[in-house]
Amino acid sequence: LGDQPSECVAPNTVITTYTSGDDFYHNLGLVVKNLKDQDCFMKRFLVVCADSACSEQATADGYNNIEFPEDSSNSDTSYGRFTWMKQKISLGVV
Repeated sequence: LGDQPSECVAPNTVITTYTSGDDFYHNLGLVVKNLKDQDCFMKRFLVVCADSACSEQATADGYNNIEFPEDSSNSDTSYGRFTWMKQKISLGVV
């Protein structure tokens, strides 16, 4: 992703955002509101989803670069516990 040509994003750079399919998903549209039509930006924009609902919605909304670690919704895995803890810490900071 970082090696794709882009006139508006630095070489070897990927812009990422992390969200879930719940009430926070609508913020994704706000993040790229003024950039979604800029192909040079969207080629390097990666949506990292916390759950399958996010992945499905992001696909339906036309995002091309979506990453959904399959075990992120499973709190029985190390990555799943990390994902849920990250969200709890983020909410605690707010």
